[in-house]
Amino acid sequence: MTRPVAAIIGLGLIGGSLLRALRQAGGWRLSGTDVDEQTIAAAWRAGYLPESALSPEKAVREADLVVLCVPIGAIAPMVRRLKPFLKPGVVVTDVSSVKGDLARTVQRELGDAGVFIGGHPMAGSELHGWNAARADLFAGKAYMLERTPLASEQAVALVERMVAAVGARPVWMTSDVHDRATALISHAPHVVASAMVLATAEDDHAPEAISLAASCFRDMTRVTASNPEMWVEITCENRQEVARALQAVSRHLLAVASALETGDEQAVRTFFTAAYQAKNDFLLKDGGPNVG
Repeated sequence: MTRPVAAIIGLGLIGGSLLRALRQAGGWRLSGTDVDEQTIAAAWRAGYLPESALSPEKAVREADLVVLCVPIGAIAPMVRRLKPFLKPGVVVTDVSSVKGDLARTVQRELGDAGVFIGGHPMAGSELHGWNAARADLFAGKAYMLERTPLASEQAVALVERMVAAVGARPVWMTSDVHDRATALISHAPHVVASAMVLATAEDDHAPEAISLAASCFRDMTRVTASNPEMWVEITCENRQEVARALQAVSRHLLAVASALETGDEQAVRTFFTAAYQAKNDFLLKDGGPNVG
């Protein structure tokens, strides 16, 4: 079986983990680059990159698959930059947390130079950068894919081959379903976690509270150590769905707050029981949620 060439553009947590995972899996020729020269040097010294990986243009020249691991706002400009250097028939994908009209925008930029298939690995960490990347980041995790009209069966097979190689499972869905889903299970929870940290930090007894904090607070607020600018971009790009999710959460929070203020123990019991049942009947079905 021929070894396809994959070029990873952006070697932070996600791109760096893809590079490491594909290298570990074997069966691929790899290239890639990053805006940070120290990251390129570290990846090259570790044997993950060829010597030619000095720029995006050089990294993609022989690529059958280009994976754009750059901020959402940089994707279309990067495609315009790379287009003259892409091999005919190349498949381009991304790892963005928000889809929106990205597929149409990128395919319009590509024209007939290649085909785009949207992607989003549902895995991550509050850590970032090449040093945080690891080969097992995607193992057992869902990897959202969005098929576009121009994507051939060969293009689909190539992207699925990459997903399988990194240990993830492909989940095909449309961009609108993806954006609502990620608002509920990723974007809004990050906002809620941040609000919990702020509420604690602003309290008169914050030092005492922090001295007592254990796994519940730690696990709930872990994600707030992530890059703030990245989350500004993600939540603002998906603002309507995130706002919708937060409004739904707020309704439940305000209802239980009101019940506690009035001493309505039955309403509080109903709240916790409904959440317990939902967690067991829905969220833990088929082995549990896709934890990332």
